[in-house]
Amino acid sequence: MKRQLRIGLGVVLLLSGWISAFLLNSMPPDNNFYIIGPTLLLGGGLGLIFKTAGGKLTAVTVALTALTALLTINQIYPSAGVSISAFEQGLQQPAARGTMVPAAGCTGRT
Repeated sequence: MKRQLRIGLGVVLLLSGWISAFLLNSMPPDNNFYIIGPTLLLGGGLGLIFKTAGGKLTAVTVALTALTALLTINQIYPSAGVSISAFEQGLQQPAARGTMVPAAGCTGRT
């Protein structure tokens, strides 16, 4: 019974970590400290499940909880804009470009 409670607690931690991480995508990026909560929840859930059940079950649990959290967020809060295509679009955006400034002591000649 103790093993099942640990796995259940790990799944709850993973689900809450994924949900809070997906909801961060819809928040304005004012503060970088918001990522600490989902990181601690996901890390705690991963550690608990890995210690209790091993690597294979941990990998399956992570995938299933991520999918469950994504589908739940899209059903409950569809205006959050959380979807797999939104993550892909974020990855395809070009990086911000700035002006090149030579480092101190460099003349630009080779």
